[in-house]
Amino acid sequence: MEAIGRAAGPVLPGVALALLALSSPGRAMAAPATSVVLAGRELTADELRRLEDGEVLTRWDESSGPNRMVASAGLLPASARDAWALATDFRNYDRIYTGISEARIVSEAPREVVGTYVLRLPWPLPQRWVTTRAVLDAERRVCSWQKESGTVKTYDGRLQMLPWSGRRSVMLYSARIDPDFAFMPAWFWDWAQATALPSVVTGLRDTLTRTDGPYWRAQTRRPEFEFTSRRDAP
Repeated sequence: MEAIGRAAGPVLPGVALALLALSSPGRAMAAPATSVVLAGRELTADELRRLEDGEVLTRWDESSGPNRMVASAGLLPASARDAWALATDFRNYDRIYTGISEARIVSEAPREVVGTYVLRLPWPLPQRWVTTRAVLDAERRVCSWQKESGTVKTYDGRLQMLPWSGRRSVMLYSARIDPDFAFMPAWFWDWAQATALPSVVTGLRDTLTRTDGPYWRAQTRRPEFEFTSRRDAP
């Protein structure tokens, strides 16, 4: 497994940011994790220190085949319960991630959500949209998804929230994406995925640490957070 990223807040290609943002409730509090496995390999002591310093660590998953999956891990300033509630608030993805211009739920059940998302891409890239089927395991706080339809060629991935010390959580996020841009060389798309993936983590982090912004201005009610307002946040 090759380490390819050490970014806390990179400048992102719009198409990669939009696609990677589409990943992403509750159970009794679990004991905090003490180790993290990313792309099949446990983080080293140095990598855990960098995680604590706010870096989002990114690796290729070399076992995922020629269209490689990219995996990231980052620390969030909220309990795993609250981080999971926000990450699975699919109908408000356009308020969490700047790369999504519209989010619409097609069907919703306790363990499965089908949603359609319109991507906000920079000019002159053509518009892209995707419908995904997400399967949720709230007990383990794991969400996996696959493309159902849309103008992207490939999109699948997995999200997990691990409880961490100090009422925090570690977000594990991996995705495999092909936007079907024939003019885009493979090497550039590999770079774009690796550069954009940390922003999925930082998008959630930014929303959890703000007292204002699109999510909170909308007075969102769906997630049942452990805190009642941003000023009560842990």
